Amino acid sequence: MSTIISNQNQRDLEFDKLRDLVADYCETNTAADIVRHLSPMTNVKSLEFELTCVKEYVESFEEITIPGIQSGEIKTELKRLQIDDVVLEAEQFMNIASLSRGINRLIVFFQKNEELYPTLAKRIAHLEQSNEIVALVEKVLDRHGTVKSSASQTLSQIRKSLQSVRKSAEREFQIALSRYRDAGFLDDTKETYINGKRALAVPAEHKRKIKGMILGSSNSGKIAFIEPQSAIPHNNELAMLKQEEQDEIYRILRQLTNDIKVHVPVLEAYQHVLVDMDFVQAKAHFSKRINGILPELRPDELHINFQKCLHPLLWLKNEEKKVKTIPQNIALDKEKRILVISGPNAGGKSISLKTVGLLQTMLQSGLLIPVEEGSSCGIFGQILTDIGDNQSIENELSTYSYRLKNMYHFLTVTNKKTLFLIDEFGTGSDPELGGALAEVCFEALYKTGAYGVITTHYANIKIIADQLEAAHNGSMLFDRKTLMPLYKLSVGQPGSSFTFEVAEKNKIPKEIIKEARSRVHSGKLDLDESIGTLQREKLALTEKKNELQSKIEKAKRSKEDFEFRREELEFKLLRLQQTQQENNDFINFGKKLKGFIDSYNGKNLKKVIRDFVKFLKIEYTKNQKPEQQKEKQKKKLAPIEKQREKSDLIKPKKRKYQKIEVGDKVVIEGGSQKGEVIDIEGKRATVLFGNFKTTADLKKLHQA
Repeated sequence: MSTIISNQNQRDLEFDKLRDLVADYCETNTAADIVRHLSPMTNVKSLEFELTCVKEYVESFEEITIPGIQSGEIKTELKRLQIDDVVLEAEQFMNIASLSRGINRLIVFFQKNEELYPTLAKRIAHLEQSNEIVALVEKVLDRHGTVKSSASQTLSQIRKSLQSVRKSAEREFQIALSRYRDAGFLDDTKETYINGKRALAVPAEHKRKIKGMILGSSNSGKIAFIEPQSAIPHNNELAMLKQEEQDEIYRILRQLTNDIKVHVPVLEAYQHVLVDMDFVQAKAHFSKRINGILPELRPDELHINFQKCLHPLLWLKNEEKKVKTIPQNIALDKEKRILVISGPNAGGKSISLKTVGLLQTMLQSGLLIPVEEGSSCGIFGQILTDIGDNQSIENELSTYSYRLKNMYHFLTVTNKKTLFLIDEFGTGSDPELGGALAEVCFEALYKTGAYGVITTHYANIKIIADQLEAAHNGSMLFDRKTLMPLYKLSVGQPGSSFTFEVAEKNKIPKEIIKEARSRVHSGKLDLDESIGTLQREKLALTEKKNELQSKIEKAKRSKEDFEFRREELEFKLLRLQQTQQENNDFINFGKKLKGFIDSYNGKNLKKVIRDFVKFLKIEYTKNQKPEQQKEKQKKKLAPIEKQREKSDLIKPKKRKYQKIEVGDKVVIEGGSQKGEVIDIEGKRATVLFGNFKTTADLKKLHQA
């Protein structure tokens, strides 16, 4: 059992199911096992380190991709290296070399990209790049895992001898094959292999005519398999050399095993990094899958501020079905640390409660969570849950008995650093008596200073939540017109259970509903109706507020766009004036230069030169002043240039491209004046606005 959250509580929140999904992204069994035993932590430094590593890894998907290690684990190899006189097989050396290469690639990568991924780089900062292990293996084995002939002089000589003897054996066999084939002593198959030796296939009636050793016969006994006499000495020598080769290979691998044993501590570190990085990448890939982010952690401030949060398991399930998941805004702080959620059944109360618990558990376990930027939370020392029907047949406990036992545990261990989550608070007994007990327990939990979320249908719990300073009500909204839940959490008012409306939706006969209404105290019905009315009014106000906010944002964007375009026009005008002035200066200079050329007649050379030198001096003096003017103009253009740099933030969002044709009525992006397309050439169109024509990029035109 975890000191922060029990195994049962983890199952209540379905954290075990979520861990299984994360484990599916692991490439090693050890990392997957670690993920399946993942639990929340309270050590701030450790938690921040783990979360930042996952965040950096997620960012690498869009930046410079972190190279995969591309190797399996070497746990078996490490165990064998601990045993005396054990020799590793060639394949096991290949696994060791593969892991060494992968880890060294990672070391080099983080050395080069430490600025991009500073926290991840710390995970392997204790390792230094070294190709020694790879070099040892590559000296002995080729890329296919075969021992190289160059591994030893003896092996090289043996293989040369093997090659020579094979040729001799081949030659002698071919001679015998040709001779007996021509004599008609061979079967149609001519030859075969028996125990690794080439043999002639000879019909039984001719076997005494062949000189050699019978190695076997066919199942029917009609064919004898004979090794030619002339090949026997060569084959015997081959067998002897092959044994010598195996003995030398064993000796070489034994020596390599001893050489690698020296590096066991390094290999153990490599194995650890392999699993550790696999653990991080699995969390990162899952976090990306659920669009998880790292909210602001405030260790010294216990609170929860989850903006537009989603239950990850529900979101994944709904995404498969192509169903929208409604995000929620949920906040707990020292002013309002307990939230009581009420509302109709199947309206989303339990999911909202579970979302809080699961996201906090995920985050404290080092996983990013699906919330919006701007979200934040603290670190809880304990998470307690009472969710679902947990009858215990073994201990003969009913649901209510189980929940009472749970409540006793809550009252015993809850403190200021506890986050408690209670679903359907007080149910399972007589409503009046159970409600009274629930009320007292609620007050006791409140006095501990703990934080929590409770779901309930009990009116007395809603009332006390409204009376207690650090508690508040919330409700799941319901559409009375469609008799459908909206799955939206609204904080500030308690919710109606909409008992009869939900019954009507589930096709309970109207006469039964009417009879049920008549049996309820009128005051109770009036209270329920008032709550429902308040919900509708609040929903209407919220919708109007959102609509007004949307209009304000739109007006703000329009104003910013107008300012940008005004600055843009001013910028273009100043640039045009500047260019025009430069052109005029060039024209005047050219005219004067032409005057000197025209005045030159070959006779007044001295006068022309004198006047030309004078002209150059004047122009030189004039050219010193424009530098001051340019500086002045530059200062004038500076704010406009700065505005242009921010254009990406100010420009309106791109709209979907529409096909534009001649004759279409259009508006230019950001404008409102309608014009008609009168010509299209390539990617530009000529648009007529009254008597005014202009050209524009097709992508900036939209049908009016």
